[in-house]
Amino acid sequence: MTPAVDPGWGQAVARLPTTLLPTRGMRMAVGSTDGLTVMRVLWLAFTAAMVLLGVVVALIDAIVPGGGVDGRVVVAAVLGFGVLAQLVATRVAGEVAGSTPAAVRASAQRVFFVRVALAEPAGLLGFLGFVLSGNVAVYVAGAAVAMVGLLAVAPTRSWIERGQRQLVDRGSDVDLLAALVGGGITR
Repeated sequence: MTPAVDPGWGQAVARLPTTLLPTRGMRMAVGSTDGLTVMRVLWLAFTAAMVLLGVVVALIDAIVPGGGVDGRVVVAAVLGFGVLAQLVATRVAGEVAGSTPAAVRASAQRVFFVRVALAEPAGLLGFLGFVLSGNVAVYVAGAAVAMVGLLAVAPTRSWIERGQRQLVDRGSDVDLLAALVGGGITR
């Protein structure tokens, strides 16, 4: 049996623009037989969203006068929620497990999507906090927490290696990379 080959990030970067088109992006994600590339495309899209929100924050801050709620209180709330969400994410998502390629793929994708889903709200709340307070630091704090969460679950080679170690520790001989590139998205 030939070992699985990591398709790399190039395909994900190339597919990212079409992913942003609603119907075409969904067809690509659902129809793909390479779940790893789809995970990478989605990770890039979520990460780009944080950057684009930062651009919006910078533009609003330059054009509209600030004011409103005390930014220090809001930044503390955003940081507290963001850190709590990251701690919950590690507990809720769990680790990669399974004894068949399909089960391992579903488990790895569950871990990925739960962690991404719990990373994003810190940035979105940071944006809301910026709108309420007019303080750019609120968005920066929320986006920083979100990016830490997103970077922790980026489907890189090291993330795959960590997942593989989790599988081996559980007594599974399934190859995580092969499971991810050998099947599509399960959720």
